[in-house]
Amino acid sequence: MLEKANRLGNSRETVLTDMIVDMDTVFAESTRGTLLQEKLREREAEIHITDRQGLYALSWRRRWESEWNDELDAFLPYPDGQKRVKEEHFLLVFLETKDLCDLVEQGENGLDAWAEKLKESAPRKRIMLMTEGLEIYYRKRRTAKRRDFEQQVLHRLDWSAVDGSGGSNRRRRTQADVDTGLGPTKDDIESALTYLQFMQDVMLVPTNDQAETIDWMVAMTAEIARAPYRMVQRRSRQGPARSGLDASDTWNKMLQEIQLCTPAVAKSVATEYPKLQDLHKAYQAKDTQKDREDMLAHLSVERSAISARDRTVNDAMSKKICTVFTSDDPDEVIT
Repeated sequence: MLEKANRLGNSRETVLTDMIVDMDTVFAESTRGTLLQEKLREREAEIHITDRQGLYALSWRRRWESEWNDELDAFLPYPDGQKRVKEEHFLLVFLETKDLCDLVEQGENGLDAWAEKLKESAPRKRIMLMTEGLEIYYRKRRTAKRRDFEQQVLHRLDWSAVDGSGGSNRRRRTQADVDTGLGPTKDDIESALTYLQFMQDVMLVPTNDQAETIDWMVAMTAEIARAPYRMVQRRSRQGPARSGLDASDTWNKMLQEIQLCTPAVAKSVATEYPKLQDLHKAYQAKDTQKDREDMLAHLSVERSAISARDRTVNDAMSKKICTVFTSDDPDEVIT
């Protein structure tokens, strides 16, 4: 039972089997909702339809049969063998472009009211906002603006011709000559989305079309399902720093923490400079930075078991070690 509880859930085939996707009724009855339900059921996720009056489309829950124990660094099965259902800390709002435009036109007060309503409905959840078709909207808006400009130019030319001929060719203004009544500009929308990101901590997920929207929703569900297991994997990879048996061994291991500094290279440097202070004094004795960078390049390195040729620390490693121990620039990138 303990082994099963600690088997990390990274399999693409089974990762969604413990997930419950709570789907709003309005979204579930849409074409996208129907397609998403098919995709999720194929991967054995449970779907629960709930009425949120269209406030947000998706939220997630998970069935747990164990809980994480920090002291033992492992998942422990529940003593009664029963599963627990717990809320995940995310909700997803889906807005088509026309709905997003309506929201943007309400200004910052409207954006704040919208976000606060979501937070009141689902406290302590992270809001993700998925918008579909923004790039298509921007493209159509540019086309409409260009067409409107061309119509205005042609209209002015027509009126000039009428004025020059005594008015006999005057035509009635058509609907195409009237202002097109376009929605908010790209700058308006991006300013509003930036405001939501920074002021209301909303995560943005833009998509281009219906197919991409469904793919993203499935992928997000899978990522939420895998999140706790990935956290455990990261913790297990980090581990504590290695400690040495004595000062000399600690100095040797300290050198090996430098990328690509092998035990043989570390041993060569530690043999020539038995303490960090010795290396530091040697660097200080050099007149130029170039001399310091090249100082270790010609140190002999113990031959490897598969190579009979003599080796040295080499220029690149010498420069890297020098940079690690002498640079005072906190933003310097060491490669």
